[in-house]
Amino acid sequence: MTNRIQKYVAVVLFIIGLFIFNGCSTEKTGWAHATYHSILTRFNGYFNAKEIMLEAEMKIDQSLPDEYMKRLPVYKEIPDTQVDLVASDMDIVIEKCAKVIRKNSIKKRGKEYTHWIDDCYLLMGKAYYYKKDYSKSLVALNQAAKRYPNENARFEAKLWLARLYSQQENNEKALTILSLLESDQETPEYLKMDIHKMYASIFISENNMESAIPELQRAISLAKRKNDRLRLTYLHGQILKEQDERMESMKVFALVLKMHPEYKMEFYTRIQMAMAYSVGSGDAESVRKELNKMLKDEKYIEFQDQIYYALAEMAYSERDIPKTLEYLHLSTKVSSGNDNQKATSFLRLGQIYFKEPKYQLAQANYDSCVSYMPEDFPNADEIRNLSNNLKDLVAQILIIENEDSLQMVAKMSPSQRQALIEDIIKERQHEEEQKKLQQQLQAEAQALQSTTDGTSPGAGPGGFGGVPGATTKWYFYNLTTRDAGASEFARKWGRRKNEDNWRRSSKEQTFDDVEEAASQNEGAGFFVDDNGDTMKVSGDWQNPNYYLKDLPITEEQILASNGRIIEAYYNLSIIYKEQMDDVPMSIETLEELNNRFNPNVHTADSYYRLYRMNLDLEENDRATYYRNKILNEFPESQYAKIIKDPNYLERENEEFQRATALYQQAYIKYFQRGYYTQTIESCNQILKDYSHTAIKPKATFLRALAIGHNNGESALRQELKAIINQFPDSEYADKATEILAGLDIKDEEAKAQAQKAAEEQKMQAEASEMNYEYDPESKHNFVILVKASGKALSEIKSTIVDFNRKNFGSEGLKMSAVVYQKGVQMISIKSFNSAQTAMNYQKMFENSGSLATIVADNPNYFIVSFTNYALFFKDKDHEKYKVWAEVKYKGL
Repeated sequence: MTNRIQKYVAVVLFIIGLFIFNGCSTEKTGWAHATYHSILTRFNGYFNAKEIMLEAEMKIDQSLPDEYMKRLPVYKEIPDTQVDLVASDMDIVIEKCAKVIRKNSIKKRGKEYTHWIDDCYLLMGKAYYYKKDYSKSLVALNQAAKRYPNENARFEAKLWLARLYSQQENNEKALTILSLLESDQETPEYLKMDIHKMYASIFISENNMESAIPELQRAISLAKRKNDRLRLTYLHGQILKEQDERMESMKVFALVLKMHPEYKMEFYTRIQMAMAYSVGSGDAESVRKELNKMLKDEKYIEFQDQIYYALAEMAYSERDIPKTLEYLHLSTKVSSGNDNQKATSFLRLGQIYFKEPKYQLAQANYDSCVSYMPEDFPNADEIRNLSNNLKDLVAQILIIENEDSLQMVAKMSPSQRQALIEDIIKERQHEEEQKKLQQQLQAEAQALQSTTDGTSPGAGPGGFGGVPGATTKWYFYNLTTRDAGASEFARKWGRRKNEDNWRRSSKEQTFDDVEEAASQNEGAGFFVDDNGDTMKVSGDWQNPNYYLKDLPITEEQILASNGRIIEAYYNLSIIYKEQMDDVPMSIETLEELNNRFNPNVHTADSYYRLYRMNLDLEENDRATYYRNKILNEFPESQYAKIIKDPNYLERENEEFQRATALYQQAYIKYFQRGYYTQTIESCNQILKDYSHTAIKPKATFLRALAIGHNNGESALRQELKAIINQFPDSEYADKATEILAGLDIKDEEAKAQAQKAAEEQKMQAEASEMNYEYDPESKHNFVILVKASGKALSEIKSTIVDFNRKNFGSEGLKMSAVVYQKGVQMISIKSFNSAQTAMNYQKMFENSGSLATIVADNPNYFIVSFTNYALFFKDKDHEKYKVWAEVKYKGL
């Protein structure tokens, strides 16, 4: 028998002896009783609970693997969404500890005689903490920390109290507890590392890195376990890198490598060293050589995207932008399954292009970042907003480029244009051939790989990286690449409606579905050529007419094209100023607009914007220049009034408020009560005194409604049309248009109802002259006239029999067929006890999916009473009988 087994046997015998001689009372405080219950507590409930806690903590550690590209947390905290991971284990811990305390605690006059009770409270506090039940955790931890002043568990309980308060963002209280623990001479040595860890955690949460770093260093020096030293040292290096202490950061990461971490941490340590590199901070070539070596190592093949990203960061530190972009593009291409890194690489590309600035390329990469980034991606909302702003900006740039190129092509001679189109078609044909060749080579490579290793090849590079040469090629060349992009889009996403959030939950719309738009335009209309001839639009990209449909040839088309350019310039300037905070580009855009199109619909507004922006930039000469242009060219404009009188808007606002009060009185006191004459008089007075304010269209609209009530629809129509002409761009013009449309619909409906009533009256008159008898309670048949014979007729009859069997199997219906006319059979279903039951059958018949084809091909079906059957068959005028049946059986 081993010594260990002997010890356990001795303990068991000792416990049995105590039980025999002393019983299990918790009322006595003697040594034997206290020892007995202490042993029971330690080796029964507490031991089992602690083992469960250790296993649960291992489960937490394994379920929250370290993400080395993000700053490591000092402590791994369970997310709210994963509390169930250990909740059941914690319930068992709590139950066992509570049971032990209830059965074994011996407390007299405030003193606890049973050892390990304090440890049970500590375990319960930790269990409630992991369950995120902080109020109960606080009670249990305070019990262990304050009620047992002579027990060691109080120190660890205080440490957990500090962690609890920190989690509740009460750092001041947490720091107070830590300070008391640190200064207490009795604090166990094994807890000192954790005290400094907790200090570091709190300071990091407050972004107080100057205080956090020394605490991390103390914790590292006190750490006994290798895993603690590794994680804390790695975190130390990360924080130094974030603080731009690159050389120190590289030294700390080198210490991590000397501790021989597992291969994943080793890999990320080398990546972090590369990303911490800056000119003068270390041996660039050795770091780069190590990264290139890892690129060739199959062990790191899944990390190639991150290696390229690290190489890109090194190149960026050396101000080698072309190499940076090359590595980043490689990172996006080789990335497979790591959406976080793919999004990070696209984001870095977007940031670099944005800084240059190359907004179109920046937009493409920001959009790709948005499409790949996970929900918890850092600064996700900010990135998404910037992507949307860039999308708006690029949309305006493309409008200008496309309209300019279209106009330039339109100005070419027919021969020049024809030559250009032929070149475009040849280039696209070449692209299509290259695409087919590439697809064929890929298919062969995939087939070869499948036969050699039995696996399917991985997905190719994803993400949108911009249209190559988009700024240097004609609009028509852009069409080629756009069509190719649309094919790739459709392959990846399928057909998508042009609406917000077309990807999902979290992804943004960027471009229209070009293929869908193209398919809608194909053959949809015509265009006018140089000779004024109307030409049909072609949907075939190899037909020259395909490229001519958007050319502005006529004077009207050129004006419309210029209008789109003007609006794009103006919108672009606003986006630069309001969404991108790029005032110089906003100024440059407006000046280019006015240089190209002077005057234009936005001239006065653009002058005032230029005046204000130059003032903001303290470009006083330019501001004065635009101030004088407004005063000289637009002396009566609102902008001139604002410049002359800085209080103009304030005064106008006061007048508007007075006008609004009068309007409210006219609306509530008169219009809502039906006093339309008084409403008109009030609105006339408002328009007389305050027509210079923004109340004018609103008061005019109310006046129009009142006139309509007094003078009828014709007067209302006249007033509403006047509003549309007088205030074309206002919301009241839109409301007037809606009302007019509603009146039109109402008139159409009234006409339709009148026509329907006339037709019904005519049918009733015709039915009254017929000899058929109306007897709804007599027996009826259902009749359908079928144009079919031979096999087709047999199939129809068979289908009807199946329908009857499935839906009216218990009714005993029978079917017969006779020749009605040449090529037409009359199939009768009989018989029904009343017109109502026959009509119910007819409704099911005409709405049955299985009979849909029969009903569509043979629309002459109806019910007929036994009395009328012979008369109908004799006349064989089914159109006449249908009129009679529709009138008589209408209510059934």
